[in-house]
Amino acid sequence: MYEIHVDMGQRLIHDKLAGFWDLATAERFSRDFNAAIEKVAAAGPGWKILADYRKMEVQSPEVIALLSKVAAHAEANGLAKAAIFMPGALNSMQIKRMGPADKFRTFASEAEARAWLRE
Repeated sequence: MYEIHVDMGQRLIHDKLAGFWDLATAERFSRDFNAAIEKVAAAGPGWKILADYRKMEVQSPEVIALLSKVAAHAEANGLAKAAIFMPGALNSMQIKRMGPADKFRTFASEAEARAWLRE
């Protein structure tokens, strides 16, 4: 359902999400992702997220609410940018509700997402 990798050298959390989640899966992800945030944020503000949501389905309002809390935790702990690449307008609209557009952006491809993170 998900993978989370922390690259301390690049100060980057790379996550890959897939499928339709129940609330228990979202809660596990929240705990695991918050642990990754704590790890990368320990070096100070300015870290980034690269998220692969190509296989993520549209989620329930309850799951989106929990993911929004994770996004707020990231912001509060020094997140500089979160680039999410995914297909589909509906998925993109759900993600855009999770955080401010200056920090959370969606892209059609990984290349576009990586380019924005480098800016």
